[in-house]
Amino acid sequence: MEKAKSIRAVIYARTSGDDNDLESLKAKKEGRKSKRRAQSESIAEQIKACEERSKKLGHDLIGTFQDPGVSGRTYPTGYEIPDLAFEDYFNAHIKRAGKRSRNDLGKLLDTKHIDVIIVRDIYRLLRPAFQSHLGNHLWQILTRRKIKIHSISDGDIDSSKFEDLMITNLKLQIADQAKRSEVEASIRSLRKKKDAGELASGVKCFGFRSRKGEAQKVDPVPNELQTVRLIFDRFLAGVDMTKIARILNDIDHVHTISGKRWTVHQVRKVLLRPWYAGMMLNTRGELIESKVFPIGDKAIVKPDEFYRVMAQFDKRKKFEVRTERDAEREAKQANEGKPNRGGSKLGVRHDRGPIHPFTGLLKCCCCGRHLYAMP
Repeated sequence: MEKAKSIRAVIYARTSGDDNDLESLKAKKEGRKSKRRAQSESIAEQIKACEERSKKLGHDLIGTFQDPGVSGRTYPTGYEIPDLAFEDYFNAHIKRAGKRSRNDLGKLLDTKHIDVIIVRDIYRLLRPAFQSHLGNHLWQILTRRKIKIHSISDGDIDSSKFEDLMITNLKLQIADQAKRSEVEASIRSLRKKKDAGELASGVKCFGFRSRKGEAQKVDPVPNELQTVRLIFDRFLAGVDMTKIARILNDIDHVHTISGKRWTVHQVRKVLLRPWYAGMMLNTRGELIESKVFPIGDKAIVKPDEFYRVMAQFDKRKKFEVRTERDAEREAKQANEGKPNRGGSKLGVRHDRGPIHPFTGLLKCCCCGRHLYAMP
């Protein structure tokens, strides 16, 4: 009697912040830092469930592949095709080039002699954006390779069968539309909160911490707010940010929120944060009174002091120095008998932005502090 051919199976697991999934729910409850741990837990749970299903079906499990923190709208690495809908989605929602494709899904498709892919649900494998070619492209690859899909929540899916293909594609499109509607509603809600002077997300900054379980409440950190007051006092007294950072580093037990030494960049972040003055930025970039942070006499910084700081930064940003090009242009104008209209002169304000493009980006090779060029 001929022995039945074993079915060679692989497991594929994926998580992403744009999926209404376990890691997203946990991340919202526990905060941004717990997101990676939640994703890892979700991946482990998916793999465990798929392993149990594979064992129950009697499959020959030959591999496990996982793509944590990558959108289901992305292509498998090595199997990308021109897709305007995907490009629009990527440019609008994905900020890191490393998240452009799914590496492990590409490795899975490169694996030979696969009969079935086991997933917790079909959305782990893909959830293409509207008008994207991702779904059809992946179906074609699976059909050509004669690979079937087994979803724990949906059962067997055969991409070569018309009814399976139509039903699955319809479910994916409905899910994508529901997700887009959910995202749009969430954006509208966040914009409404910002325009009302409320927080759109939790706060963990120097001087304030979000209150656990209360989205629109913050608790002050007195010793940190004293440092904030010191920074504003010194800056308004004419002390530059480099010297302020040195002063803070010379004081014992005064560190940034991460416990590191102060840099010009850290000082600048404190000076430009309107929360200390009881103000917030709305969706139009306008300063409005906050309903969350202390205002009036309770604020650590008075509004007029914050506006004076902003004016100083605006002044520094628009000062330009005289360049060699200015001198050459003036000499050329004099030779041609044209009136000298002048160029960039020290102390003259212009509206073309900063003239030091690497300010705040370069670091000292000795001390590691940011390098700043002051006018």
